[in-house]
Amino acid sequence: MWVGGGMKGTLTYFFNPAGEGTELVQHVEIETHRLMRPFDPVIAKMYARAARYRLDCIKVILETGRSPDIGKIKWWHLNRNR
Repeated sequence: MWVGGGMKGTLTYFFNPAGEGTELVQHVEIETHRLMRPFDPVIAKMYARAARYRLDCIKVILETGRSPDIGKIKWWHLNRNR
């Protein structure tokens, strides 16, 4: 659970068997402050993009044992090429 920026949220991961491997599913619940609710569609889009990047990073770590390029993590929302 996290709180910040006028939002409260819960981040949950599920690991499911998938063939010879594992499927990782991330579930995010976000509750915005009532003054921020008009921005919910934009916030949802930002968090979906962040979730995709986070899952890509986890995949690199699990499959290679190496850390991804963490220089991009802080700036994921500015990287228009992703």
